[in-house]
Amino acid sequence: MTVDNAGLPEGGPVDIGEAPVDTMGIVTPRRATFGAVLALLGLVVTLAVIWPSAPPPMSPVDEVLAPEPADSTRESSPGAAPLDAASGSPAVQTPPDDSPAGLLVAAAGAGDIHCVRELLAGGVTPDSASGGRFAIHGAAANGSAAALHFLVDAGAHLEALDQYGWTALTQAAFYGNAEAVVFLLSAGADPNAHAEPNNQTPLRAILSGWTMTLSRRSPLPPKDQERFAAAWALIQAGADPHFGPGDHPPPVVLAEALGGEIGRLFTEGRIDPERRPR
Repeated sequence: MTVDNAGLPEGGPVDIGEAPVDTMGIVTPRRATFGAVLALLGLVVTLAVIWPSAPPPMSPVDEVLAPEPADSTRESSPGAAPLDAASGSPAVQTPPDDSPAGLLVAAAGAGDIHCVRELLAGGVTPDSASGGRFAIHGAAANGSAAALHFLVDAGAHLEALDQYGWTALTQAAFYGNAEAVVFLLSAGADPNAHAEPNNQTPLRAILSGWTMTLSRRSPLPPKDQERFAAAWALIQAGADPHFGPGDHPPPVVLAEALGGEIGRLFTEGRIDPERRPR
């Protein structure tokens, strides 16, 4: 083919509406546009497939309420892995119990003395149990001496054992509820009571709770003053710091490891809480 002086092929004008593609595969503007459209359609289809499986964005409220991931490095105390909010023992999920017994256990655990009194007056037995624990355990863990008073007056068994072998006195001691500890002791609770499987005595429970409060993420409040007063009341009532049932070390060994004033209380004899060293 010859080319004229204007640089155009012989044989007439060139149709500029269709740009040819040479044999080397060079993309024409029309094919480039067509490829872009195909890519866009592919992106739309991909988004349509994956969008339903994507979680909706969290609102600020959801972020506040979202539970923290489990912390497998958190320290646990004897008898608590992971901690149950009521017993310090392995947590057990149970469905809500709307029976009279369940209502009494729940009311005692919440320290709702009006509900406790009404349920007892309505004939609900004071030794009602639900979810592996008795009403007296819930009141002791809550620290409600008033609820304990109603239950004990109604005939609740002081040495009743929950599913982990804890007495109400051990519950009160673990949570550092000095007033509940003093009341239960005055009602005749055994200061050295223990049972399988964990053989946790009230004195060991106090030290277990005290040790747990040293963790930065402890679910228990420190309450050092109350814990010391509870330990003092137990020792005065005959709790033996050198008694470690089963293969457990005696409380005095745990107290020595803690040191400080609680260590001195267990190792140097009785120290009046009002005169103890600061």
